[in-house]
Amino acid sequence: MRFREDFEEDDLFWFEQQAYEFAGRLLVPRSPLVEELKKLAPKIQEFKRRGGSDEEQIVQAVSRSICGKFAVSPDAIAHRIRSEKLKI
Repeated sequence: MRFREDFEEDDLFWFEQQAYEFAGRLLVPRSPLVEELKKLAPKIQEFKRRGGSDEEQIVQAVSRSICGKFAVSPDAIAHRIRSEKLKI
């Protein structure tokens, strides 16, 4: 408790963001994430051919699809896709 209480709010926010980034990279490494996205590429392309062009909607759908493989939330997958600037 004392450790947390000694932080200013801005410093605490920065510290927490670093912890989230570390955890994300540890639990969802880039290479396995890219491999999972490659497996879904045909489905993604089909969705796009049918008029689905909202990238955020695609990221959310993909995240729900693969989150179980990494044992993390769909939000964690979506964050990793965005932070790695992966093309969907």
